[in-house]
Formats: sequence, C-alpha cells, structure tokens
Amino acid sequence: PIPNRPGAADFRVLGNAIDGSSEPGIVMVARDDNANGVPDDTWYELRGSEAANPATVRAYAVTYYRPASDTDPVRWTDNMGSSGYIERTIHPQSFYPGWIEADSFTLTGTRLPDNGWYDEARGLWVMSSYAFGYADNLPNRDEGSCMDIDWATDAEGNAVSLDAVDFVRIYTAVNQQIPTNLVGELSTEVAGVVPVE
Repeated sequence: PIPNRPGAADFRVLGNAIDGSSEPGIVMVARDDNANGVPDDTWYELRGSEAANPATVRAYAVTYYRPASDTDPVRWTDNMGSSGYIERTIHPQSFYPGWIEADSFTLTGTRLPDNGWYDEARGLWVMSSYAFGYADNLPNRDEGSCMDIDWATDAEGNAVSLDAVDFVRIYTAVNQQIPTNLVGELSTEVAGVVPVE
C-alpha cells in the first residue's frame, strides 16, 4: 500500500510530459477493503486543479466504433452531442482495441477542457499543463507530477479520508486531436507510479 502522509504528497505519476506537451490523465485510487488483491472496491478520483472549472465535465461518456479496417480512423460520439474521428497520423497500429469483440464500446469519466492551442507567435501547437493533480501533465521532475491521497473524492465530488491506497488507475482526460501529423492523438502515457519518500 501507499500510505497517506499528512500534509504531503504521497506518490508521483511518471509520464512523458515536457513543457508545452501535456496529455493529462485523471488519477483514481482505491483501497483493497475486501483484502482479495483485486481492484474491485470503490474507486476515488483525485481532485485536480480543474475540478471546479465550469468547462470540466464530470459525467462524460464517449463511444468508439470499430472502423472498417485497421488503417481507418476510429469514429466517436459523446453524450454532449459531439462526434469526430481519431486519426492515425503517426502511429501504424490500429487505435481500436484488439481485445474488444464488440463493434462499439463506451467509456465514462471526467473530461477536462481541451488544452491544445495554436501559438501564432511561435508557429506551433502547444498542449498547456494544468496546475496539479493529473498524470502526464507536467515533467516528472516537477512537483506537479506528485499526487496527494487527501485529494480523493467520491462519485459526488465529496472529499473522502483514506489512510492508504492499494491501487491506482489512470485514464486520458481530454478528447482532443491536434490537427498536425507531428503530435498524433492526445493520450495519457504512464511510465509508472512511485511512492514519495
């Protein structure tokens, strides 16, 4: 387990973010309350800096549809009335998960506001970092890559008190594709989770 250190960060999420290239992910934690070694107990979302942002959507749902071939883009629709495609601009592999047999699947969670924007002065796309609380959001050396178990919230957004956590899960928190073949899709990359000592 990762213990909750009062008044201090508890673990760091390692990713590949660099300044101007944030692909933020929601961080969730759980205890092994039933002591079976399986992450099947209640999950709690860590409240990051954008939790109170009116553009953050807490009950977001996005459905992905199997493309006709592995080389085709993946179509998506969401519960906000939007739709689009995940284009394969750089990576050669299919973006539709090979282990899913159904022709569509839906993911739910919190969606953060789009963080990508075109910097006219520099002539490039920038994916801005948020202040704290998200995976693959700030460089690993930055204190902003550290997480505090005290940020845990229940499904209604209420703070919960946890003395330790046994499991951490992370999912991509933006649904945005930068229109350039230099970046590709925006997806959270995680290299590891390490306790802060």
